[in-house]
Amino acid sequence: MKKAVIYFEPPASEIDEMRRILSEADVELTVQSGFGKLGSKAATPEALIDTVDGVHAALLGGEMFDEAVITAASELQVISRIGVGFDRVDLEAARSRGIPVVVAAGSNHVTVAEFAFGLILALSKGIVRGHNAALAGEWVSNVGTDLQGKTLGVAGLGRIGRTLVQQASGFGMRILAFEAYPDAEFVASYDINCVDLDTLCRESDFVSLHLPLGPDTRCAINAERLAMMKNTAYLVNTARGGLIDEDALYSALVEREIAGAGLDVFVQEPPRESPLVGLDSVLISNHMAGVSHESMHRMLLMAAQNAVSVLQGQWPRDIVVNGLFS
Repeated sequence: MKKAVIYFEPPASEIDEMRRILSEADVELTVQSGFGKLGSKAATPEALIDTVDGVHAALLGGEMFDEAVITAASELQVISRIGVGFDRVDLEAARSRGIPVVVAAGSNHVTVAEFAFGLILALSKGIVRGHNAALAGEWVSNVGTDLQGKTLGVAGLGRIGRTLVQQASGFGMRILAFEAYPDAEFVASYDINCVDLDTLCRESDFVSLHLPLGPDTRCAINAERLAMMKNTAYLVNTARGGLIDEDALYSALVEREIAGAGLDVFVQEPPRESPLVGLDSVLISNHMAGVSHESMHRMLLMAAQNAVSVLQGQWPRDIVVNGLFS
């Protein structure tokens, strides 16, 4: 029997279903529950190395699987992400070993898009500011702004970005998008104007980031692009913290070069040392945009099924992120 490992204890209903999916493929699931919860980054590579002996499938939340961990896992055949991000896995180290890295594509795109639009609504209407003022006994006028007729700039038209476009279209927003390989039919159906990132920053009232993090996108939102944005514009990030130069964002907010930001992700998490925390113009959340009861169920089961598919040689190309295909 082959062995799979997961680094947190899923809810009882999901763990039972995951065990069923894996056991039907003659794979035993081991829970290493001492590493935290879904998305935890607390595990050190040294600690992870001690868990991978004899493991054929690793089901990962936010754990760092670097070259040392992958090298130590001599029997590893698949790395299956519980989610769609993959920046904490050394893709090249896995590829050089012939180990596909797969993601739970389509498991949480609606969840993330809803959260991003929730941040847009909260920022535009001053909902949190009004809430805090009311709690403090300050019963004063809290003037927001309408979304209808405003321009939403969507950086990245993958599943999440496309879902956000659909949501925003119901509010009568004009849509700009930055996307290297846009779906022409989708773009036409929602009257999207595809532009470069500079133009998107210049013309948008709200900029929402939905790009993968890599060498070409790291600090894509830098001082220069923040300076291009309207001083009434808002920045929303539910993708990866590294997409933003956080020092430049802090300066832009303090100098009121932009109106505010909604941030679910940071370069360092938790962001205890970040000067962005505590600014009145910033809404923060704890990397939770992709997690709901429904998406958790989908992500966990899909991660298990993806691992089985790879082990059985039946995996589809669209879940693989490091260029290895059956």
